[in-house]
Amino acid sequence: PLTAPTYEIAREAYEAFERRDYATAAAKAREAIRQRPDVVRLKRLLVEALLTDGRLDEAEREAAAFIGAGETNPELMGQRSRIRLRLAYRAADAAYRAVERGDLKEAAAQAQEAVRLAPDNPAYRDLLAKVLAGARAAASAPVDPAYQAADGAYRALERKDMAGAVAQAREAARLAPDNRAYRLLLISALAAAGRTPEAERAATTALATFGRDGKILAQRGYLLQKLGRPAAAADDFAASLRAGRAAALERRALRLALADAALAAKQPQRALDALAALGDEGSYAVTARRGFALTALKRNEEALLAFTQAGASAKTAAERSTAASARIGLLADLERKAEARLALAGAIGRSDLAGLQNLDVAYLAARVGDDGLADDYFARAQDAGRLKNTSLVDAAYVAKRLFRNERAQGLLRAAIDAEASGQLTLDPQHLFGLRRENAELSRSWGAYNSLSYGAVGVSPGSPLSLPPSGGNVLQTGSEIYWRPPGIGYRNGAI
Repeated sequence: PLTAPTYEIAREAYEAFERRDYATAAAKAREAIRQRPDVVRLKRLLVEALLTDGRLDEAEREAAAFIGAGETNPELMGQRSRIRLRLAYRAADAAYRAVERGDLKEAAAQAQEAVRLAPDNPAYRDLLAKVLAGARAAASAPVDPAYQAADGAYRALERKDMAGAVAQAREAARLAPDNRAYRLLLISALAAAGRTPEAERAATTALATFGRDGKILAQRGYLLQKLGRPAAAADDFAASLRAGRAAALERRALRLALADAALAAKQPQRALDALAALGDEGSYAVTARRGFALTALKRNEEALLAFTQAGASAKTAAERSTAASARIGLLADLERKAEARLALAGAIGRSDLAGLQNLDVAYLAARVGDDGLADDYFARAQDAGRLKNTSLVDAAYVAKRLFRNERAQGLLRAAIDAEASGQLTLDPQHLFGLRRENAELSRSWGAYNSLSYGAVGVSPGSPLSLPPSGGNVLQTGSEIYWRPPGIGYRNGAI
């Protein structure tokens, strides 16, 4: 989550984008990224602002830089694919115009650029062949109806007319069903319009037409992930890798995506196998994923080493926080609590946990047995308005263990009130337990009363005992007690 002043800058960037002031949106997004380079949605905003503003080359440079630095976000990669398709179209259009004016040298250069950016588009390869052959007449014949529909789809995407983009892309695919590029365009348009199930079906249809195509498989994999089907997504990523046509950088991204999908599908060994193909790469992207897979396999000692490596290669606050918190948690799970507490103190001192919320640090402190630190961070979360629902109960029990009874009472009452207002759902037994706990914590005075009836009242050996009368005696007794506040009740001890 963003905090001030980054939050304000990001808000201004989004507002500028909404009012179509794309230059301001890009500038604000760039500044927000400078302050929080770990937030991928800011990077997507910058790329989208540049793209929508028509600054295609700049958008391509930014997207390439982010991906080259290790970003594997599917939407960011999708943005770059859209940019490259637009750049390829621009280059092809420039090639046609160069042919029309007789500049075949320029036409060849532009056609080569179009093929470089969209190597799977047969129309661009055909254009290049014609230009190189000097077939000016053939190359200058009007860009066909399918091509015009595809052009309309790109232009609709540019002006954020998603419905128009889908309609034009669908028409291009209908007119030229054997054109793979137009099918990819349709899938991308549907995905950009948020019509994920339709995009997945379009990808499945395209695979039936073009076979096990690596790029289409990769696109369907990302769509399946968004649809919450990680096991099927992992299958598509694996099949895309087997297709063997992706560049080295794309293959790395596919392996990371496969690892993510496998982890989400609770297939940690499959994730490890996907990462193994990356060899001894010590980047955070690889070592952190390896750590999560090993943790899921209960290979905690190996996972501890992986997260130690991840921390050493982490570049952003979020990466450092993830690696440090995972390492501390593993130390606790390995019953190395003293070492875990030292590691936690060191991480806080070095600001390695700056990417975590106060509530996350509180739970981490409780996990390693440092209730004092946990209570401190629970209090910080409460001051920030982020201590809610079951966290109120957890914070109350930490305070109770520290004999901070008044604070524990206040937290328990807040949890009970949250249940009454419908913000928190508790089963009746749990709710009864909280009420009883609160009553026990708040009790300072109390009394016991007893009433007995029998042949003898008090013990016969007592000087106050009555002589046997042959009848029965009714006797009452009372006891009043007081618990000194603060020390009268200490986590269950009276």
